[in-house]
Amino acid sequence: IANDCMHHNGALTEAASRKVKRFMEICQTFSLPIIFFIDEPGFMVGKEAEAAGTIRSGTAAVLTASTLTVPTISIIMRKVYGVAAASHFAPEGHTIMWPTAEMGALPVESGVAVAFKALLESLPEAEREIKRKELEAKFAERLDPFPRGHSFSVHELIIPTETRPYLCDWIDSIWSLVEFHVQSKVSNGPRGFDVRA
Repeated sequence: IANDCMHHNGALTEAASRKVKRFMEICQTFSLPIIFFIDEPGFMVGKEAEAAGTIRSGTAAVLTASTLTVPTISIIMRKVYGVAAASHFAPEGHTIMWPTAEMGALPVESGVAVAFKALLESLPEAEREIKRKELEAKFAERLDPFPRGHSFSVHELIIPTETRPYLCDWIDSIWSLVEFHVQSKVSNGPRGFDVRA
């Protein structure tokens, strides 16, 4: 599963949330491991997104991710912000990240705009942009992937060229879990399917 950063900057829309949820359910049903490539700036915002029910569908995707039992690995390539990011992490999942990863509750620009709104509005127009850039630079220094990786329980920081060999090794290491998952479903007999709207 990967975000398309060329479409809505990779934000999770209502349709994308349903698609991610359905894909995870299919993988869970057929015991398929999941690889997440993450560049997720968060849920899509705005009147249209709100009217479409983005948060409702996004929350359903997050809930589905939190109940996955198939092996998962999440590769944080760039952005991972807010609650929407949780739709890409399973409870027992393996997480790696690239040095280009940015993580947090909000992007720096949005955080500064919200947290320092009163301060910035109190400044004269000429000084406002200078102060905003100064604050953004100060907080951008904290985006170092090493401490952020620790707080996000990242298993390893790798360079992008190591991704394919790392994934091959990961698949080798989890294959016995996949076989066990399949065997446990076979031994429990067939299960019915419910119809989803």
